[in-house]
Order: sequence, then structure tokens, then C-alpha cells
Amino acid sequence: METPSDEVSVGSSLEITATSFDTDTDNLSLAWTTTGGQIIGDGETVTFDVSGLAPGPYTARAPVSDRRQGGTSQAEVTITVTP
Repeated sequence: METPSDEVSVGSSLEITATSFDTDTDNLSLAWTTTGGQIIGDGETVTFDVSGLAPGPYTARAPVSDRRQGGTSQAEVTITVTP
């Protein structure tokens, strides 16, 4: 996963990218989740909106699945919300 920073200020947002590929070129499905805040968008690049969160660490996860052959994987990143 890639982010421009591992910290973001309260009330802000941060772009997160999870790059995925399949050697058989099957379509992959990403299902973003987070331990707080809101994921806006879908696909490989989303916005992590931390509006209303208290300062502290939060984790964003991007489970990916190959619907055709059933393979799965997951990437995650911890972002710290600062005052």
C-alpha cells in the first residue's frame, strides 16, 4: 500500500493506493475496510476520510480476491490521526 504520509490531521483526508495484479489477468475485486473513519471511492485508489475521529492510530485494509480462481490476499496500512 502507498500513502503520501502515515499521519493525517484531525478533520482531514488522505489518499491510499493498493496496487494489485493477477498473472492470469483475471479481474480482481478490492473490498476496503477501516477501523475508523470512512473509505471514499473504490478500486485501487481511495480517500481515507478521518473527519470526526479522535487522534490515534487507525488501520485501512484492502482485501483483494480473484473471483475466478478463488485466490485472496490482503494489504493494510496504519495511519495515525494527529491533533
